[in-house]
Amino acid sequence: MQSPMARQTHKNIVWSYINLGVGILAPLILIPLFTRFLGRQLYGEYVVITSLSYYLGLANLGLGQTIANRIAAAAANRDHAKVGTLVSTAFYSLTAVAGLLLIALLVLTPLLWSALVGRPDPGARFAFLSLFALSLIAFPLKAQDMMLRGYQRVDREQEVWASSSVIRVVVMATALFAGFKLAVVATIHGLIGLLSGLGTCLLAARLSPAARPRLADFSLRLLREMISPSIAFLVLQLSSALATRVDNVVIGYVLGAAPVTSYAVPFRLMLMAILLFTMVLNALQPTITAHYARDKRDLLRKAYSFFTRLALVYAVSAGVALWLVGPQFIRLWAGPGIYPGGLVFGLQVAFTSLQILLTPAETILWATSRHYIWATIALVEGGLNLGLSIWWAHRWGLAGVIGASIVARLVTNAWYLPLAASLTVGGSIRNALRQIAPGAGLAVIMVAAAGTLSMVAASVSIVASIGLAAGLLIPFAAAFAWLGFTAEERRLAVGWLWPAAIAEP
Repeated sequence: MQSPMARQTHKNIVWSYINLGVGILAPLILIPLFTRFLGRQLYGEYVVITSLSYYLGLANLGLGQTIANRIAAAAANRDHAKVGTLVSTAFYSLTAVAGLLLIALLVLTPLLWSALVGRPDPGARFAFLSLFALSLIAFPLKAQDMMLRGYQRVDREQEVWASSSVIRVVVMATALFAGFKLAVVATIHGLIGLLSGLGTCLLAARLSPAARPRLADFSLRLLREMISPSIAFLVLQLSSALATRVDNVVIGYVLGAAPVTSYAVPFRLMLMAILLFTMVLNALQPTITAHYARDKRDLLRKAYSFFTRLALVYAVSAGVALWLVGPQFIRLWAGPGIYPGGLVFGLQVAFTSLQILLTPAETILWATSRHYIWATIALVEGGLNLGLSIWWAHRWGLAGVIGASIVARLVTNAWYLPLAASLTVGGSIRNALRQIAPGAGLAVIMVAAAGTLSMVAASVSIVASIGLAAGLLIPFAAAFAWLGFTAEERRLAVGWLWPAAIAEP
């Protein structure tokens, strides 16, 4: 019989996938409407503005993840009195940051606007200001969101996000059909984000009175203690932004807004594939933190080994499916003229598979706060990617941008992350290679078969391409399940039973 922690972990995973399902449906519905009602130019500007808004998350200075990890550790050790101090310290610190950023936004936007976005339509500046101002109002509510994660109530967080996504789709689709343009669409985006923050705040308040911040509970001493790990998390967030999120900004700056659409729409498809795998690991982060705080290395070692092999089978399967079916799907989904060409798309698929393979290692280091060296290497990766992207975008266009991301990742974190994660859980590199070897052999055969059949997939209907991909993937998955996992792992994986393996026995 599953323990309460196992049942909660399972619930977290289920709700994470419900949110993911809604998150997949949302762009499937909205992107065709964006490209048709806004056009490539305006939608490109919208992508640039929302890409810039991602950097607002960096303003939490890494405090969010530090708070989540500390709350999870405190809950695991039943130190509930500390939670109120953590939440209040985070809330008032983020409020101060948001106030300073709001002033900077109003002062600096007129000065930097042309450098950031170029010369878009007149409503773009209002769209930018509206989205950022609303996001800043919601900014302090991240403290309650992190409290939910720290208490392992990821299910409630995901419930709020899924509901917000449904509302966003309905309201945005209505606005687009009514003829509204960029300013209204961006304002809707910001308002729904604020609504989501208020929802998590209310749920956290129902969970514990500690969710209600009190100025008396603010602790300057605690804030000082969290500076070091928070700065390292901030460096990781900044590096991630430079390694991936900066691409749309570079393309808009070097090539113009219209090519952003050709790059961003296929990459959105890639992000859906990545999220399908990373969602389960994100839901498990508080559980990993709790077990690490209790020194349950054996459970973490088993979980890391399992998810590393699961990442391999999924990365290959997702890559093959995208390569064989993706081009035709993009033409039907987003309309003609959006597909960026075989070279760019193939490089995006390769980057997607690489990111999936590294996700288990990232999760271990993120949840255990063993992220200091990773932060330094990631900063090197981000700077290298930014420099190469600008250089290669001038030389090779879109292919140069995604090629820079792959090269930067391979020479930095692609080798460091698996090594660091194995050391954190007390694993052996030799044992890990021995366990993954049968699956790796199958993966090589699978990639070779997909490459051979790619020309066939391009010349038939999308239904036939889906059938061709399924004909390859089903036997591959079955063979991998037999050779790549133990009988015990197969038993635990069936019927969503895996969370019980890493929960409290």
